Amino acid sequence: MENSFVSRVAKTIRKHQLLKPGERPLVALSGGADSVALLRVLLQLGYPCAAAHCNFGLRGEASDHDEAFVRQLCEQLGVTLHVAHFQTLQEARKRRVSVEMVARDLRYAFFARLMKAHHYAVTAVAHHRDDNVETMLLNLVRGSGLKGLTAMRYRRDGSIVRPLLDVSREDIEQYLKDLQQSYVTDVTNFVPDVKRNVVRLEVLPLLRKLNPAVDQTLQQTIAYLDEAYALFQERLQLLADEVIVHRHGEEMDLLVDVLHQLPYGRTLLHHLLAPYGFHAAQTNRMVQEGFGQQGAVFEGSDGWQLWRDRGVLQLRRKLEEEPLSVALPIPGEVRLTRGGKVTVWRATCEPGAVILKNPDVACLDADLLASHSLWLRPVAPGDRFVPFGMRGSRLVSDYLTDRKYSRLRKAQTYVLCRDKDIVWLVGERTDQRFAVTPGRTRHTVVVRMTAEEE
Repeated sequence: MENSFVSRVAKTIRKHQLLKPGERPLVALSGGADSVALLRVLLQLGYPCAAAHCNFGLRGEASDHDEAFVRQLCEQLGVTLHVAHFQTLQEARKRRVSVEMVARDLRYAFFARLMKAHHYAVTAVAHHRDDNVETMLLNLVRGSGLKGLTAMRYRRDGSIVRPLLDVSREDIEQYLKDLQQSYVTDVTNFVPDVKRNVVRLEVLPLLRKLNPAVDQTLQQTIAYLDEAYALFQERLQLLADEVIVHRHGEEMDLLVDVLHQLPYGRTLLHHLLAPYGFHAAQTNRMVQEGFGQQGAVFEGSDGWQLWRDRGVLQLRRKLEEEPLSVALPIPGEVRLTRGGKVTVWRATCEPGAVILKNPDVACLDADLLASHSLWLRPVAPGDRFVPFGMRGSRLVSDYLTDRKYSRLRKAQTYVLCRDKDIVWLVGERTDQRFAVTPGRTRHTVVVRMTAEEE
């Protein structure tokens, strides 16, 4: 059995190009049977492994016992070990998410840091065939679509590999038995997944009564679905090129009319938005409701928002909360939470000087500002100002509407104030009451807004 197990793992590594000869993998080592088998078989195949262990502090003495076992095992095998201790419960409360989610995030962030610092080729994790089949069935029940039915991939995000994905839990236990290798009780380091336990302990045993080889059958089905998904992706990308009218980094704008007209518009929308934390139920509801009215906002779970602006869906990062007001020293510089900076300086207005006509720069009469402080804040309901060149005041919101600002862009707009008076609608116009007047203005205050990358 030992040689058969080793050869099967070696075949998986070669077939899916998970590791090259001589490359040094980082093994995620919990101390359970799966991870111990992964470490032993990779060492047996000649890979110079290092190991990483996460102590999440969730099971008291049991967590410390697992760590002690892992330390002893790595010392016996001559393997470099990295250990991290986490305050998982506290972090979960802080983020207001599940312990399981936090544990996963902490674990993979730790692996990423180690790979960068020590130049490990990949991080090898011990998911096996049983895990894969369970994941596929869980995703089927959840209605996660074709991608979910492909379950786990042999390589994830380029840096995470799963060499044991073609062997079963039974194979793993037999391999360790043949080696006379001990391991700690194979329990999770976070809150148990009750649904997965139901699949493992109740659903799969029933399916095996119908077909004793159901595990192999489902694994093969996953492989077929993976191929189908690859073809599906190619087609969706062609459709995406018709829908996306603007892309900047991860942000993009989608044409609503084209989505409506496409026979697979709902599927395409889910394909485009799923990486940003939008689930299938959300995208289904968007389509059913006609993508909402003008100004509608849909929330993703990973800090992303989808804004409806006329015939366009704008995918943007959720705006970080800006303080109600930020004081601007004269002279001085202030960096904003949402990105960018504001620079303020004084200047003398020489006779015949040409006033800058740049919407990102405001030239203000210093004497009219007097000794009042300047404050920068987001636009608020009811804001009024006197646009430069006009006599009467206008609502800022009406002015921005006339300028065809979307709701999203309005939310990203600032005003510069002297006490309660607006002196500059940033990026648009100064207020007539505080504008520089040639022949009268002697001293100016110049304010410049720049993007962070500048």
